[in-house]
Amino acid sequence: MTGIQVLSKRSSIYNWIKRASWVRQAVLIPMAQFCSEVKSERRDRDRSASGRVTNWLRGNTSRLTRDARAQIQAIFSQMNVQPASREQNEPSASLEVSGTPLRVLKYPHPQLRQDNEAIVDFSDDLRKTAAQMLSLMYAHSGIGLAAPQVGINKRLMVFNESGDPEDIESEMVLCNPVILSKSDETNVREEGCLSFPKLHGFVKRHVNIEIEYQDLWGAAQKVSLSGMPARIFQHEFDHLDKTLFIDHFRHRDRIKSKQKLDTFIRVFGEGGAI
Repeated sequence: MTGIQVLSKRSSIYNWIKRASWVRQAVLIPMAQFCSEVKSERRDRDRSASGRVTNWLRGNTSRLTRDARAQIQAIFSQMNVQPASREQNEPSASLEVSGTPLRVLKYPHPQLRQDNEAIVDFSDDLRKTAAQMLSLMYAHSGIGLAAPQVGINKRLMVFNESGDPEDIESEMVLCNPVILSKSDETNVREEGCLSFPKLHGFVKRHVNIEIEYQDLWGAAQKVSLSGMPARIFQHEFDHLDKTLFIDHFRHRDRIKSKQKLDTFIRVFGEGGAI
């Protein structure tokens, strides 16, 4: 079964394209190649096939004729979707969140690659910073955030696997975390990062880990993490060690991400952005 056949019953856009002969060379052939990739990666991806086709069209309408763009615009209008312009495709500056001066640093900000000091002062200021980081994480629809991502080069991270600010029980705040052991079993899943807007890539992580950390009052804690919490922890722990998730990308994802990384440098400058 080809990638196109996989999408035939899932995407109304595909049926429309199939009947439009003028778009066959411009869209159908490259889309077939794209959809073959969708099929091979569908087991690892959470996005629906039809959603990926929509995103593909949004990013490639500039390749089509004026007639084609007009007709695709009409399709998107009926679906209440707007094709993204170049400005819309570009990463934007960090959100301003009420109650905190903190902002998410964007790649290639130099503080993302700086050493991070151990926390020694477990004061109210630390607890305030952690609360602000959680607020900022939720405002960005994130599930994890490390202190260097907000311009604080300390070994502090927060995460909530559910991403739900009402789910307080799933919140974790970790100071000076250390990995005690890692399982031999690993898996590869797609990840994103708040410091890399709209960039995703596949990363291999350990499925189970045992960690030790200090809470906001300095008390030592030990816990075992599995599945998604383990993956989130390893992603944020990398930030504390000056490692970014793009450093783990497979060769194919490195090639695919180069243009977007160049855009980050062009938009945010060599020093990144706050």
